[in-house]
Amino acid sequence: MTETAEQYAASLPGSPAEEYLAARGIDPAAASTAHLGWTGKPVPGHESYSGMLAIPYWTRGGVVGMKFRVVDDRPGPRYLALTGQTITMYNVEAVISHQPYVVICEGELDTVVTHHVCGLNAVGIPGVNSWKPHHQRVLKGFNDVFILADNDDKDNGDNPGQDLAAKILRHIPWARNIMLPRGMDVSEYVLTNGKDALAPLLGIGASSD
Repeated sequence: MTETAEQYAASLPGSPAEEYLAARGIDPAAASTAHLGWTGKPVPGHESYSGMLAIPYWTRGGVVGMKFRVVDDRPGPRYLALTGQTITMYNVEAVISHQPYVVICEGELDTVVTHHVCGLNAVGIPGVNSWKPHHQRVLKGFNDVFILADNDDKDNGDNPGQDLAAKILRHIPWARNIMLPRGMDVSEYVLTNGKDALAPLLGIGASSD
């Protein structure tokens, strides 16, 4: 899987996925550091993910999972995961970063923006159901835990991002939930206000990843 991720990463420059990432504020340097890729030529078994952004889950031992993001207007779900995959935390390297704090983002790409673009130590939880009680133990060594979930503005009044924040707070009650402006996610906030605006919003100083 690590070799596959490297193959996809080599295909990212000049691809539609690179254009999509740029629109979300993720420059080529950040995309390369996060090993994001393009499935222009999918490996056998990945044919159903052809023409998508590849998001590998890297650890020090290599890639342990992979998700895919649609970047065009094809119908169906925007994100797809490998069959049988149960990965629930993205960018786990941040857990052993020796930083005194960690930012919990909603989703992989907002984590890339927070960690690799803005220089803040961050992990990602891709949705309410991906948060597990044992994550509290994984993050217990940090002095400060910041929750930076979407502040959704759904027509029906639902706010899945804040549902995720509430679930995390039940297990990490000392965490601080940072509310973005209504209807915004991290990418939109950084595109609107600049990458140096995120650290002051959390009340911490930026540091390199």
